Amino acid sequence: MMEKSFFSSQLFVHNMEKTLSSLLPSDHDSRPYLYSLLPPGKLFRPKLVYALAKDLTSPDLFSCYEKDFFHLALSLEVHHTYTLIHDDLPCMDNDEVRRGRPTLHMVFDEWHALLAGDALLNVSFGLLAKLPPSCLPQLLHYYSWATGPKGLIKGQVLDLQKDSNTTLLHELKTARLMQLALVGTALILQEEKKFTLRDFKILHRLGQRIGLLFQLADDLDDIKNEKESANAFQRNPEEAQKKMDDVKKDLEKIFREKKLPQLELFTMSFFT
Repeated sequence: MMEKSFFSSQLFVHNMEKTLSSLLPSDHDSRPYLYSLLPPGKLFRPKLVYALAKDLTSPDLFSCYEKDFFHLALSLEVHHTYTLIHDDLPCMDNDEVRRGRPTLHMVFDEWHALLAGDALLNVSFGLLAKLPPSCLPQLLHYYSWATGPKGLIKGQVLDLQKDSNTTLLHELKTARLMQLALVGTALILQEEKKFTLRDFKILHRLGQRIGLLFQLADDLDDIKNEKESANAFQRNPEEAQKKMDDVKKDLEKIFREKKLPQLELFTMSFFT
């Protein structure tokens, strides 16, 4: 019920398939990409884009920028998929199942998976070329920082080292794309809304807390499903639950300060 108020998964996937048809090979070489992208997962990151966009715009203004919100949301989903493909590879997590299906390298082979991830990384940045030129310098700078060697990829490095700070790992590997969803949405609207540096800092912090909460919830879910414990929070569910409660309180504080009703409803209901 709530999703229908700001986001249609069916429509998003329809537009996703239509857009990607012009960016991916039209022959059988498209199979690894489509296997990884469809059907999608929770579409959590695209939903963050749309929820915030609804909060920041009137219906008329939303319509003017709807294609831009879509292209940002799709870029994030494609980028997220690339990271999952590479995470599953034998040289990294060596996972054989993803979303209830065999992982890409199990269905095709390792080199297919490696190159499919590389290709989707490029597609994710290519989609940004469809955004307004006025926002691109700042958005590309933030995007590359969030996903690069000081961001998401640094998180992957820490994950493979196995002895890293778990909170920092979650912030880098999970939260960076969520920060990008929020800050990127505001950057698209910057010419219209004239957000301040403080506004962007709040969205940056908000994305960090949402990402941490998302990963802590995932850790606790892994414990319930008796999956192998890999990090400190999974090995200590009481600590993970306490951290989760603290993050929720911080989120509530931010939402009291920054009125974002659609984003608050979506975020907080997702974790209840």
